[in-house]
Amino acid sequence: MADRLRALLDRADLPLEELRARRSRQPGWPRASAGHLRLPHGGEPCAGAAGELLAASPSLDDPHRARARQLLQQAETAPGQPGGGPPGAVGGLKDQLQNLQQSHQEKLQEVEREKP
Repeated sequence: MADRLRALLDRADLPLEELRARRSRQPGWPRASAGHLRLPHGGEPCAGAAGELLAASPSLDDPHRARARQLLQQAETAPGQPGGGPPGAVGGLKDQLQNLQQSHQEKLQEVEREKP
């Protein structure tokens, strides 16, 4: 998923339906495992990157594209490493919060597009 999203970073014409599908294919709430909350690493940042690309304008300098690039970098970096986000439960919760923020932003954009 990250490779495909990375390939889309430098395209002015983005496949919106594909991005919506990738945005919705995200892990659910973290599950308890040995007393810790865990998410599959990379899933939430990739879904967030798809959401950022959905929000991006055709301009290749759009800040949403830069944020998508950061999220893809985070998805490929091990948790706890520089750029990889916090490890364990903190990282899972941070990913989930980011997911909620992205979902809200996407809904606002859809409402704006539907206004006459």
